[in-house]
Amino acid sequence: MISNEQLKKMLDTKEKFLLVDSRNGSEYKEGYIPTAINVYDKEMEGQKAKFPTDKAFPVVFYCNGYPKCVRSLNGAKMAMTWGYRKVYLVTAGFPDWQAKGFPVERQ
Repeated sequence: MISNEQLKKMLDTKEKFLLVDSRNGSEYKEGYIPTAINVYDKEMEGQKAKFPTDKAFPVVFYCNGYPKCVRSLNGAKMAMTWGYRKVYLVTAGFPDWQAKGFPVERQ
C-alpha cells in the first residue's frame, strides 16, 4: 500500500510504472491522476492487453479510497493472479488526491 504523497513523488521523479484507475468510465472521464489508464475492476480480464508483458513491471491501482472502495483491491488481486510481482494499492484514492490539490487530468 502506498499513500497519495508517495504516488505523487513517483510521478514527479518519473519512475516507470503502470498507473491503473479502477473506477468506472464515467468517473474516470470526470477526472483522473495524470498518466493513469482506466481499467474498471469488473473488466480486467478483457483489458489484459493494456498491461505490460514484463511481470516484474510495477503496477499501481487506485479508486475512490480503500477500504470504502474495493475496486482497486479487486484489480490488484487480479493482477497478482496474472503473475505481477510488484503490485501496489493507493490507500486514500482519488478524492484525497483531488483534495490535496494534486494534478488532475480530464478527457
